[in-house]
Amino acid sequence: MARRPRLRRLPTDPEERAKVRAERAVLRTAAKARRRRRAMAALPQGITLMSVFFGMLSLVWAPTRPYAACVCVFFAGLCDMLDGRVARLTGTTSAFGAQLDSLADIVSFGVAPAWIFYHWAFASGLAATPIAGVGSAPFNPWLVPVFGYVACGAIRLARFNTGHDDDGDPEWFFEGIAIPTAAGMLLTLVMAHIETGWAILRSPVVVVPVLLITSALMVSQIPFPSFKNFRSPLIRNLFFGTIVVGLALLAGGGPGGTLFFFLVTGYIVIGLVRSVSDNLRPGVSILDDPPKGEDIEMDTRSPRGLMLSDDDDDDADEEED
Repeated sequence: MARRPRLRRLPTDPEERAKVRAERAVLRTAAKARRRRRAMAALPQGITLMSVFFGMLSLVWAPTRPYAACVCVFFAGLCDMLDGRVARLTGTTSAFGAQLDSLADIVSFGVAPAWIFYHWAFASGLAATPIAGVGSAPFNPWLVPVFGYVACGAIRLARFNTGHDDDGDPEWFFEGIAIPTAAGMLLTLVMAHIETGWAILRSPVVVVPVLLITSALMVSQIPFPSFKNFRSPLIRNLFFGTIVVGLALLAGGGPGGTLFFFLVTGYIVIGLVRSVSDNLRPGVSILDDPPKGEDIEMDTRSPRGLMLSDDDDDDADEEED
């Protein structure tokens, strides 16, 4: 049996003894700080893993309880909104937490919504029959575009992780729609159909374009407004107020999914219209980098609505020459 290591005996000299005791006190304080930091870091990471749990629960309920499965993904979205904020509040942000969040997102907002949408829209009828005779393993060709959605979501997350910077500037735009928004587009369509009973929402003329366009927008370079920063307090209050009303409707058994469907649809349509209109203006491209930090200074004389610096004026003169 191994013996426990003994602490070094205190020296007999009073000054040396005080020095050793001070060193031990510093080590104990540092150890307590490390344990406290680990405990604090477990909180946001636990919230992230809860989103994975809700994503897995939605996978279980997708074939038989599609509406409940959609609500589970909504809870996963709430966890996704909270984990980063809790990490910043507790000072426990890390690269590990960011990577864990991305892995959770591909499950909760990639695989889970795709599986729900597949079972709701494509898993029944002629498309689900065996393709090589009775007794053979069925292959539904609609799995291919559904897989395309998951693949686009993975590419979107990888692109965000490699191109995202933490310089503290506000993120006014996303490059392409975020994967939670794409998941919301698919799932609110499912919920709106169940709540309203409108057959058109489940028809191929609606289901297929929504799936394909949502997948393409995730990997596009079209800028969409960020949910984290709002330039107008009115827009911020209207956005979050609509979310609160929708959650209240869901809690009360009302058509909250239909409200969220119109909210997400409006967000995507407004982003597309704004990008196209900006691209048609002279000197403006939808691929331009969004304004950051102190560069945001409105001026009606500039075609972009931004103050041009002296360097920008020099560059413009050189281009004219």
